Amino acid sequence: MQGEALAKAEAALEAALAKAADLDAEYGLVTQAKDLVVKAGDLSIEAIDKALQYAEENDVAGQLSEKAKELASKV
Repeated sequence: MQGEALAKAEAALEAALAKAADLDAEYGLVTQAKDLVVKAGDLSIEAIDKALQYAEENDVAGQLSEKAKELASKV
């Protein structure tokens, strides 16, 4: 009984892997996924650069420091 279940599970896994390979061959899913990851990485780097530029241009650290000092003096 367990042997049959294991054989069926193995067959299902082999079929799923074969179908995934067929889809990848037809649509280039792995390549597209890699490209998507690279583009997401590029966008995140760009977003971080913009945030750092904004923080520098608007003296965010200085403003936070001043607000913290104000709050500390009220305590």
